[in-house]
Amino acid sequence: MPELLRSIHSDGTDAKPLTAALSAYFRVDAVPLSAIEGIDDLSATALIVDVDLSDAATVKRLLRCLPRRGDLPRAFVVAAETRSERVQAGVLGANLVFARPYDPAAVAAEFDRASRRGRLDADLGRRRVPDGAPGGGSV
Repeated sequence: MPELLRSIHSDGTDAKPLTAALSAYFRVDAVPLSAIEGIDDLSATALIVDVDLSDAATVKRLLRCLPRRGDLPRAFVVAAETRSERVQAGVLGANLVFARPYDPAAVAAEFDRASRRGRLDADLGRRRVPDGAPGGGSV
């Protein structure tokens, strides 16, 4: 079973196009921003956040609710023309930042690459070669 990816989106927005594209690579759980305070296991999943980062209340909610761990991919979708949203995404721990409008398939592919890179780094830190990699369990 593919790993779980939580997609956090603004209330009232359509998360279906991005969720459908990401479903090719991950099990996707789409969560509206208003519901993230009730989720206990945000630290156990990779995240993609598509909310308005120009709103101070939204940024404060994310700071309060998002885990402080940095070992899982964390992507943010921001307005293309605003540098401040890119900076806010970095403050919130973004590994990846995508500008709106985005191509959901390209976002999914890049997120999959980042996820694989993270698993490889973790395996190399444990001094083992992942199965399926050259010299791994597939040899």
